Amino acid sequence: MKVISINTLCGLHNMLYDKKNLNKKIDVENNFLDINNLFWSQVLSHETIRKTINNFVQISSILGTLSIQEQYVVSAPNTFINKLTEAKNNIIHTEIDEKTLFSYIETLNIFCMIYNKLLPTNFTFTIDQGFHRSSSSAKEMLEHCLLEYSNPYLHFIMETVLPIILNWEPDIIFMKGIPNIGSFAIAKLVKQKLPKVHISITNHSTEYYSINKIKNNLSANIFFFECFDSVVLNQDYTETEKEIVNLLSKNSTLSDVPNILYKDYNGSVNVTNTKITYPKYDFNMSNIFHKYVNIRLFPKNHCYWNQCTFCGINNKYLDYSATWNIEDAWCQISYLENKNINYFWSIDEAIPPSILYQLAQKMNNNNCNFIWHTRSRLDPEWINEDIIKELAISGLTQIRLGFESASIRILKLMNKHENVEEVMDNIEAILELFFKHQIRVHFPAIIGFPTETIYEREQTINYLKKLKKKYPLFSYNVNILELDISSRLYKNWDKYNITQINLPCPLNDFMGNIIRWYEPIVHSAIPNLEQARRDAMLSQYTWYPKNALTEPHIFYRLYESGRYMLYSTKIPDAAKVEYNYKNFIVKKFPDLVSWKTQLGNYITYNPRNHHFYECSESVYNLFNDENILIDDMSYFPLIKGLLQNKFIYICEGR
Repeated sequence: MKVISINTLCGLHNMLYDKKNLNKKIDVENNFLDINNLFWSQVLSHETIRKTINNFVQISSILGTLSIQEQYVVSAPNTFINKLTEAKNNIIHTEIDEKTLFSYIETLNIFCMIYNKLLPTNFTFTIDQGFHRSSSSAKEMLEHCLLEYSNPYLHFIMETVLPIILNWEPDIIFMKGIPNIGSFAIAKLVKQKLPKVHISITNHSTEYYSINKIKNNLSANIFFFECFDSVVLNQDYTETEKEIVNLLSKNSTLSDVPNILYKDYNGSVNVTNTKITYPKYDFNMSNIFHKYVNIRLFPKNHCYWNQCTFCGINNKYLDYSATWNIEDAWCQISYLENKNINYFWSIDEAIPPSILYQLAQKMNNNNCNFIWHTRSRLDPEWINEDIIKELAISGLTQIRLGFESASIRILKLMNKHENVEEVMDNIEAILELFFKHQIRVHFPAIIGFPTETIYEREQTINYLKKLKKKYPLFSYNVNILELDISSRLYKNWDKYNITQINLPCPLNDFMGNIIRWYEPIVHSAIPNLEQARRDAMLSQYTWYPKNALTEPHIFYRLYESGRYMLYSTKIPDAAKVEYNYKNFIVKKFPDLVSWKTQLGNYITYNPRNHHFYECSESVYNLFNDENILIDDMSYFPLIKGLLQNKFIYICEGR
């Protein structure tokens, strides 16, 4: 039988998780068609870039008020094209620092905004998601997937993807990723031409999403199974795929394939028995180009606490073990060592400190040479310095510990710890032990939990800011609570003062994992939640342009998923440099872009970091000279900002 696998149309390099060179000549290779790479290689081809920018410049005068970023592109299109080319070529290199990564992401998002403005459809388009389009309702996607105004990917699918698939004439198609309107369109179009083809959804679990969370409802989803024939539920999806191929090649029923949903010859949807198998090596070798892998060291285990009310992360797995097998983890690490892969990111949900200690001892006894990151919990066991010292010797450079909130009351509602007070009392002692051994610590936090007050929200954010100011090796990110359909919070929503649950469609049509909800205390100030998250993240990224298109929490998400911090060795600057010159000469950087506004002022934009400043004509003329002598102290506040944001540099001071 002819088998082909294709991936999902989504963000650039799948949110930078799967970085590789863009190739618009890509075809089926090893039975795999990378349609997402193909899509982005077309969007970011030299021809498309130049055509898009030229067209935008030509019509810019009739578009009304332009954003600062759009004015920059219109004022210096060739400069922007050069920066965009640099960004798309270099963003795949994991060794770049966070400021350079931001510059690339922002440049790419500026282009996405302009590219999207020239399209007839009205969807947001960004590098983290591609086209922002709801994938909640199978019925809605089925009915609208072949309508161009409703499916922004349709033209690309019909012109590029469909001919390749039909030329291949597959008997089986495995569609990898979260099913969206692009997936529905491909399935529907292919079945029109190849009605006997079997289309299976597989490898759909991400950090938080999984079809496994909705499998009970999905079995009744007639709209989904009008396009698709089966869903692989097992985490060892490659073995399940082989079983499907084997039985279909014999014209046999799929009832003997464990861990799947499938539509039989009569159109009935069946759930097969659960038989857990685990891959021998649980990591994706696609990032071998970068000499790092994302790896599940303990594929049979999940979060060892598994009691947080808001979390449904363990429910994406069919089963899990309470026994931690060090030898299984060591087997995978030995394999990496033999392959000369020295960097890995442990994507296990949460590994107990004692287990990490045993693993680190095993690595150190075998003289391993790794740089690695992992995840655990804020556990009192971390007070033991011997554990942390052993991890540092093994090459651990960052650990992520679920923090969530600084409010004792909220932590108890979350059921975050057995003894919340004890954990909160020990936080700084734990941090100082990690920092003593040069291990970075990252705290994910959640705001907007039901009944959380403004005071409790500020308590959390202020605590994070305090830790960041005190400890250079500390970092955090702030999330707004989303209601997971498989969480205890959703199942008992009425016990948490939630007064309303809003499903976008009936449950037997629902494809999502996140449910809209309403709780009076929290939702009386939804914009405040967004602003609170933004302010908290900007407080951490003091260098971040306040008018950036890329929201700081999105930047962090891409920075994390792209694993750029694996290569980060620099300790963040503890203090700003102070300039005390009374008279000094500065020069401006050569690649700045300036233009005159309709009000007569001047804007100068820095394409390297996306900061800009607006000033009067006299100030603009002052800084337009080749060598600028600064002897008027009234300019000093402006000078400090221009130095900090790399508009000018000091070449002589006295």
